[in-house]
Amino acid sequence: MIDYITKKQLNAHHCYVCGTKDQEGLHASFYELKSERLLAVYHPKPAHGGYPEVLHGGITSSLLDEVMARSYQINHDDPWGMTADLKVRYLKKVPMIDTLYAVGWVIEDKSRMFYAQGYITDGKTIFATSEASYMKVYVKERLNQVGWEMVEEPNMMTQVELPR
Repeated sequence: MIDYITKKQLNAHHCYVCGTKDQEGLHASFYELKSERLLAVYHPKPAHGGYPEVLHGGITSSLLDEVMARSYQINHDDPWGMTADLKVRYLKKVPMIDTLYAVGWVIEDKSRMFYAQGYITDGKTIFATSEASYMKVYVKERLNQVGWEMVEEPNMMTQVELPR
């Protein structure tokens, strides 16, 4: 299925998953899709491996957690999601290939919580799936007070082919 990018979400400088200046971080970029799902684009580094040629499970789970938590921001500027519960199901070894995609979407929105699902893919095969619950936390003003820098980067993609 082809999906279309409607907006690129901002990156931060020092976030482990999206940080542009975190040397050991994942440097993932996040794109809002026409289908109201969120796409994370990630390029594995050798330091992120577990077994030979396999992405470390903790990295897989970090990507899934971030893409699901951020999926709420497609329709809301604040609050952000703070993980309450995270379940990851590893279906196949996640390969250390040039580009991996994590996809997340909100499945239920309640007054103080939201629930999301997601998966990691190469665009054809789903390697891991996840579901999580998130507490809504209002942090945008506080992040601005402590100097949390959000970084605008050019939107390089216009569409992506994904399973489901």
